[in-house]
Amino acid sequence: MSYLIAGCGPGGIRCAEEIRRRDKTGEIVMISPEDSRPYSRITVPEYLTGEVEKENIYFKPESFFADNNIKLITGRTLVSLKPEKHTAVLDSGEELSYDKLLLATGSSPAMPPWANVNISGVHKLWGKADAESLAKKIRAGEKAIIIGGGLVGMQAARALSDHGLDVCVLEAADRLMFQQLDETAAEMLKNAAQNTGIRIETDVFVEEIREKDSRACGVTLRSGEKIEADHILICVGVRPNLGMLDGLDLDCQRGLETDLTMRTSIPDVFAAGDIVRTTVFGGESQEIRAIWINAVRQGTIAGANMAGGNEVFEGSRALNSIQLFGLAIASAGSISAAEGMTEEILSYPVSGTYCKLVMEGDVLRGALIAGDIQYAGPLFAKIGRPLNGFLGKAAEIMAGR
Repeated sequence: MSYLIAGCGPGGIRCAEEIRRRDKTGEIVMISPEDSRPYSRITVPEYLTGEVEKENIYFKPESFFADNNIKLITGRTLVSLKPEKHTAVLDSGEELSYDKLLLATGSSPAMPPWANVNISGVHKLWGKADAESLAKKIRAGEKAIIIGGGLVGMQAARALSDHGLDVCVLEAADRLMFQQLDETAAEMLKNAAQNTGIRIETDVFVEEIREKDSRACGVTLRSGEKIEADHILICVGVRPNLGMLDGLDLDCQRGLETDLTMRTSIPDVFAAGDIVRTTVFGGESQEIRAIWINAVRQGTIAGANMAGGNEVFEGSRALNSIQLFGLAIASAGSISAAEGMTEEILSYPVSGTYCKLVMEGDVLRGALIAGDIQYAGPLFAKIGRPLNGFLGKAAEIMAGR
């Protein structure tokens, strides 16, 4: 049996491990667009400023591929598939055959039409190479504009501010990290960031990046305001890497759909990670939930089934835990009430802790906690289950009693 895995992120690596656990002799080939062993992208901002040493960004040792008898092809990208021939085409023109294929190609930074990263002074911060390049160019005392107030943008803001740069964050939405936070938690994060000297502007739209002497010198907002900068980081979101499916009769507008065995509609092709649109845990909707734990679990299920198993993915989960500017935030499941749901707010101004519970009848559908998150575990364990009177106990837990 020959297995081909496109992508060396958590989904791809976990798939390879599970295949090798079940099939000791099958051929495994992995494709990576980078000339690097697997590393965690979440560490990239800290790697940029030297807070995390290079060796600590990797989540597998140098010997991983040899130890597991895996052939690794680096610096190559999967550009197209020939499903009828069971072959995949690389950007080099080489064609690789497979019996089973996993697509775990991840995502790439989205770029607005006005954002040109080829202009000197304009950057993205997505991979290890981006961090290494930017680290050589930034100096304490310089001004940086970060366009985008999502998780990556706020991580970059903290990193650059700690490095001594004067940082301004511009977000088009009405709050920071609007996909992960509600208005109250976002305001707490905004205040925490501003208390460190970072300028935060929401509900603002960038019209253009201005240049002077062939270098970016700032931005112009839709309001007409001009903001000066030495560096501009584009952090406005990501898009799934699904270009290899162009020309196939598939709807990939919202990600690549799989069933709960991680199979796609293409025979013998599975998928995992940031590209996957699959059923949400506890619900019937299909969404991309691009977080580490989902990629790992999806990769495990895909690997088991590629090697002849019959495992089922329980559904993707929304689970986030971050600490920025001294503020800890954790969320799981729904953070806002849909039709038929209610919201219960637990707020403790003295401790600075805020908690929202999203309920459907007596069933907990989601929770968001900002401040003291040490009690998040007992709440998150209840998601998808009836509380059976636990709400009163939750209030006691959040109050620390």
